[in-house]
Amino acid sequence: SGDDRAKAMHRLKEPIRHGYSQEEHDQIIEMLERTATADKSPVLRYAAIDALGRFEDERATRILMLAYQKADGQTEQQLKG
Repeated sequence: SGDDRAKAMHRLKEPIRHGYSQEEHDQIIEMLERTATADKSPVLRYAAIDALGRFEDERATRILMLAYQKADGQTEQQLKG
């Protein structure tokens, strides 16, 4: 359920810093990006944003900025100008 996914994201720690492979880390980043920027559920978007805020991965900043910009309903194409 959405609540279970949100709870899991709130518990999520940065994979690469906890013994997971780069590939696993990349998969988590991609999942968080999709959720933070495109999920229909505001609860899940917030949970993904919260998780990304704890990550030191350099991609997190870009994803967080995109999630913030998309929060008002703008499409990625509109943001590019």
